[in-house]
Amino acid sequence: MVKTKEELTAIVDKTQKEQIAQLVEKIDKELEKNYTPGDRVTIYLPREPILHKKVIEEIKRLYKETGWTVIFDGNQRDGDYIMLF
Repeated sequence: MVKTKEELTAIVDKTQKEQIAQLVEKIDKELEKNYTPGDRVTIYLPREPILHKKVIEEIKRLYKETGWTVIFDGNQRDGDYIMLF
């Protein structure tokens, strides 16, 4: 049976689930330490392993669902990062 784009997007393999859990733990710790109402928190993500787009999209979805504004960006010098406010 042919899978839809939505079904394929929802598939997250075991490694990606582990990455998501690790990132949520890291982001939550950074927010606990650094969040002040009205300010944004920038959290630098690990350069290795390279994060799959599904992992990034799931992180964004999880935090947006709980009321955070989420921006994912990056550059060659600093690497990938996520800003929450």
